[in-house]
Amino acid sequence: VISESIGNLTVGNPDERVADTLRVGTFNLWVENPSHPNTDGIAGLINRVELDYVGVQEVDKNNGRDNRDVLGLIETALDAASETDYLSVYRKTFDFNNGEYGIGQISAVPVKETSSGAYKLHGGEETRVWQRMVVELNGVDVAVYNTNLTYQGTSVEGNRQNIQELVSILDNDPCEYRIVVGDFNASGDDMLPFTKNYDLVNGKDGQWFVTVGLYGENGDGKTGSDSNNAIDNIIVSKNIEVVNKRLVHHGGLSDHHLLYADIKPMTPKAYLQKLVNGCNYSADKYTSASYAFYQNALTTAMEVLASANDDKVNTEVSETAQALLDAINALEEESKTNFALGKEVYVKDMEG
Repeated sequence: VISESIGNLTVGNPDERVADTLRVGTFNLWVENPSHPNTDGIAGLINRVELDYVGVQEVDKNNGRDNRDVLGLIETALDAASETDYLSVYRKTFDFNNGEYGIGQISAVPVKETSSGAYKLHGGEETRVWQRMVVELNGVDVAVYNTNLTYQGTSVEGNRQNIQELVSILDNDPCEYRIVVGDFNASGDDMLPFTKNYDLVNGKDGQWFVTVGLYGENGDGKTGSDSNNAIDNIIVSKNIEVVNKRLVHHGGLSDHHLLYADIKPMTPKAYLQKLVNGCNYSADKYTSASYAFYQNALTTAMEVLASANDDKVNTEVSETAQALLDAINALEEESKTNFALGKEVYVKDMEG
């Protein structure tokens, strides 16, 4: 059952699909649900919301807490409920109670390749893992990751190390378009490492969806500037447009809510144009060296734009866009000595 509304969000019916978009979601299944995950209900929710892809977390497999193959049962129910041939891929996080515990990916669109890996351990935290699928959308490859990071109650530092490592993995992915979904067990400032090269769906422009809490508890579904309990997220590379985002109340299938977004890869030219349009950085706020580096990248970008075509794949334009983004991220704020305070302060901090 999908509840009829959350605040100003109507969720009884999924949003109309926009052409050439991929609907991706993330859903924590809540392994400690006293009645066990309702696999038929979860499959019904995925089908009802018309997800093309969903990453699921907290997945039991043939263990003493739940002796079922939970992900396999969800895929079986999905296949029975529609004509789509779903693919599910499970990744064990660790052995648990004479069985396994892990995460899973479910795709309704053809998958070109899959892979997975584990994060490095830094002491004090449980093993955590990631998994990756590559799908094709509008003639380009999109890498879609799923993960469930270290619980901060176990190790705050472990969670932060997971994030740093995941950012590096994403940055080095050969696919130009990258998405990661999951339960990050983090929100607010802890998510800042992603924001240089990626956009947060949950938390964009300082607006957060509260994704944890049973129906009617903890203000679930509300949006606002408070990031507490906004730990489920979808993160996309900046060359991907988020056409729509939605939090779905489901009436008790989990203690987390399903978050989804409709995404669409930009052409390299459109992405470069977006970056150029946002270049309103003032020279007096940054060191002369970093600003000169940025200005040179911007000049090159404008020259490339002037003659670029709008093909789906354009290596020169893509590389120019990345160079401009790198230059923007490398801008270094100018500091000035405030003799009254007796210390250096940044120009940005001195503004009224």
